[in-house]
Amino acid sequence: MIRVENLSSVLNTKSGYNYVLNDVSMELNSGKTIGIIGESGSGKTQLMLAVTGSQPLTPGIFKGKVIYNIEGDKKNLYPDLETHEYELFLRNNNYFRKHQHRFSKTVEKSFSQLKQNKIGFIPQDPRVFLNPYWTIGMLFRQVYQKIKPHISFEDFFDKYILKVQLDPNSVINQYPHELSGGMAQRVMIAFILSQEPEIIIGDECTTGLDVGNQKIIIDLLKTIKNNNPTITLILISHDIGFLNHLVDEIYVMYGGFLIEYIKNKNRLFRDNGDLHPYTQDLRKSLIPKSEHSIDKVDELTSEIRLDISPKGCPYSYSGQCEIYAANESLDCKNKMPEIINLNNTSGDSEANLDKDWIRCWGYSEQ
Repeated sequence: MIRVENLSSVLNTKSGYNYVLNDVSMELNSGKTIGIIGESGSGKTQLMLAVTGSQPLTPGIFKGKVIYNIEGDKKNLYPDLETHEYELFLRNNNYFRKHQHRFSKTVEKSFSQLKQNKIGFIPQDPRVFLNPYWTIGMLFRQVYQKIKPHISFEDFFDKYILKVQLDPNSVINQYPHELSGGMAQRVMIAFILSQEPEIIIGDECTTGLDVGNQKIIIDLLKTIKNNNPTITLILISHDIGFLNHLVDEIYVMYGGFLIEYIKNKNRLFRDNGDLHPYTQDLRKSLIPKSEHSIDKVDELTSEIRLDISPKGCPYSYSGQCEIYAANESLDCKNKMPEIINLNNTSGDSEANLDKDWIRCWGYSEQ
């Protein structure tokens, strides 16, 4: 459904420009439930904002492609990146784009239909997105008036609110601030379902909820998937336990790079040493050593300050990579390795993004 090719992005900060995505490539297939995992600051949310055309374009994406294939219709979200008219220039240690406003309008126009009808977004804090001056009924009426289904508004509202196990009569006249965190998240999911999207993105959608509400959201997402097998779910999290309940496959992100693709999530929990060194450390940090359960996990406390124009694998700079520590002659700090497929029996030199792959000099040298 979505193919990302060599996507890179830079945003301006008070201390100068900062790379937030670096040479990202991935394939997101229709009907799958996909997990994107990494610690805080690794670039997970920025990646999904870029893939959905929602990242602030100041200057934002400057290289790569995001190609959507919806019902055979292929559309590149950023078709004009290569043109001289929109190239970037550096001023006062920040990047700017020529004709920034026109470039933003081009992206918005090319993607507006997909954003409105195909993609639903479950935020970490739904009350930030819900209009505080609208009741829940008023919110749903906006969708109803746009879709104009052949049923009454009451039936339309009841249909989707009941799907998330809420009482329509109780919430229809409530304002967002009157809802608990779990109720607000379920209202947000119902609102997204009412637009019948083909892709649903959940960004840390259980963070801040108690265990009971987390279980409700997990069960709800499972039910949505079971009832709508063609929907593509993309779940962003630092929580391995949460993802394990739901996803089919996992992407691992660190320092703005996608460093590994795990086609079958079960490989993440097999201790056979075929994981990226960061993925191995992430797993050790998140899974309690004294337990076999993966339901109880903690967020990594370290934050990533993305390097300005990193020259190599950012994990080699962290001083925690065991492969680089054991062999400092590797090219880890000089440049990022290409994507290579694990267990490549076909002998193909070009990587297949739909098979297990990794970016690590330790594996490239094998």
